[in-house]
Amino acid sequence: VYKRQVSDMTTPQALSRFTGNPNYRVLRGTTNGEVVLGMNNTSKALSDRRVRQAILMAIDRKGLLDVVWNGQGTLIGSMVPPTDPWYTDLSHTWPHDPVRARKLLADAGYGNGLTLRLRTAALPYATAASRVVASELAQVGINVVTDELEFPARWLDVVYTHADYDLTIVAHVEARDIVNWANPDYYWRYHNKEFNRLIESARTGPADRTNETMMQASRILATDAAGGFLFLMPKITISKSGITGLQRNSTSMSFDLTKVRRSK
Repeated sequence: VYKRQVSDMTTPQALSRFTGNPNYRVLRGTTNGEVVLGMNNTSKALSDRRVRQAILMAIDRKGLLDVVWNGQGTLIGSMVPPTDPWYTDLSHTWPHDPVRARKLLADAGYGNGLTLRLRTAALPYATAASRVVASELAQVGINVVTDELEFPARWLDVVYTHADYDLTIVAHVEARDIVNWANPDYYWRYHNKEFNRLIESARTGPADRTNETMMQASRILATDAAGGFLFLMPKITISKSGITGLQRNSTSMSFDLTKVRRSK
């Protein structure tokens, strides 16, 4: 009944066609799809926390969001969306600061330059983001060799399975997928004993301590610059005027219509 009345927007560049139009209603929310600049933590350069920090500070994530997703979405600083009960805003952990980024690189021994392979998923948002990332890293002395890999097969083989990369970009849409960072064999190849301890404690410890424990774990990912948490995919729902009861946020692949009503 609502097939022609409600639609999720996947091209935010077209949003202006509906905003301000009395025939439509625009509902803005969030998903749990984190767009991550993955870093291979066993790569020689990226095993140095200062290099990872420099990369994060070289990128103007607000500007990237404007280019890639028309400014729609949420800036995040860790692998936690606002819909999770242990969310805290860590988006300002590594503010855009190219001067400090260059100093961190010099302190790490890369003052004369560094070359990294960015092997990104060949998806529109990822390839657009990779161009921004490559340009901004170049400004602090990091030469980025970009390779767009067909998704899913080629990306899964090269990056996910064999970790044959330095940097990559892809969205992670699984619910509460912060736990993947506790697996040292996951393609990020990240290992942090304290983070792993907190994840295990949240899993096995008292339920009333879970949220605080997970908040501590999310802060470790942020301060350790484990990866680049670029932004959270938005949920933008367009409906005809008079449609009510739509869910603002999306935390799964389902589309709940049980409360949707159309005024007469």
